[in-house]
Amino acid sequence: MWSASYKTGDYHPYHSHGNKGLSGIIYLTLKDKMPHTVFVNADPDWTTGHTQYYDMQVAEGDMVIVPSHVGHFTPHNLSKQAKKIVAFDLNIIAHTCLLYTSPSPRDRTRSRM
Repeated sequence: MWSASYKTGDYHPYHSHGNKGLSGIIYLTLKDKMPHTVFVNADPDWTTGHTQYYDMQVAEGDMVIVPSHVGHFTPHNLSKQAKKIVAFDLNIIAHTCLLYTSPSPRDRTRSRM
């Protein structure tokens, strides 16, 4: 988890957060003229071949969670106030669970024969 403050003119270049897990942003300060995070679809539009950009309309206090592999960037902050966010990555850990069931009475009888 980390925080970032984007002063006037600040931006964040295109990047992603790896190939597994989820990434999130909480918008602490988001006033007029402050940029939203722009998400980029890795697959171009199949009819035009153009890159697809998604500028989600979020508000102060909102949280956005996406798969970590989704590329994104933040355009220049045109506001005189700082935009403040908290961001995080979540790694999903899968556990393999082996279940043991005892044999049924019928199975126990067969094994003795």
